[in-house]
Amino acid sequence: MTRGRPPLKAVKEALLCARMRGNVVELPDSFRLPVDFFIICQYLTIFVKVKRVRARVDGGEDAAIQFRPVIRSLRLFPQSPVALVELWILSSCRTWQFFRVLPEGILEIRPDGSTGTAG
Repeated sequence: MTRGRPPLKAVKEALLCARMRGNVVELPDSFRLPVDFFIICQYLTIFVKVKRVRARVDGGEDAAIQFRPVIRSLRLFPQSPVALVELWILSSCRTWQFFRVLPEGILEIRPDGSTGTAG
């Protein structure tokens, strides 16, 4: 896992994808929240954290191990049928992976937020 400066370029790129899913609210660094932005869709709010890695993550279990502290902080957000938490990961080869953070685990999802085999 990369440590250091926030992934500002990755967040800007993620915002483009997020805007296809709904209205985006960007959060300034001064808020010191464990998410970078949230998406408001019809009847749903999605809290999103963006991270960068050097190599592709090998599924939800690998993400849970590599990003354990991040996921722990994301689980502090209350989740419900109308509030979800996601971790978006950008590898150095410009490949995005999307994960839904659940109370009981991590689920890889598609870019549009649907579940199933993410490609």
